[in-house]
Amino acid sequence: MQTKQYFILQSLMKNYGKDNVINTVNKIAKDIEIKK
Repeated sequence: MQTKQYFILQSLMKNYGKDNVINTVNKIAKDIEIKK
């Protein structure tokens, strides 16, 4: 499971650029934290 998610992240980084992906992931993580 872990490797599949990692693979998806890698392809996202290739398509959208590493910074964009990291920013999006951080944004989602913050949203999840707020909902807790």
